[in-house]
Amino acid sequence: MARDLSDFEFDPAVLEGFTLHDLKCDACSGYGNCGYRMYRLKDGKPVLICQQKKKKLKAQRDLELAGGAVE
Repeated sequence: MARDLSDFEFDPAVLEGFTLHDLKCDACSGYGNCGYRMYRLKDGKPVLICQQKKKKLKAQRDLELAGGAVE
């Protein structure tokens, strides 16, 4: 069964306030099979978003908003 490509279209909401540059996948596993990579299509081209980076940046932002120190 073929997937509908619209399921993979880029939606800025997935960035949760960060930029694509902030969340760009760096293939830190060396092979891109870390399990944290999210594929989306933007203007017909693939965009790779690192869910691990997003989680870390969200935690830092939440800590800053709460008035805590950032390490």
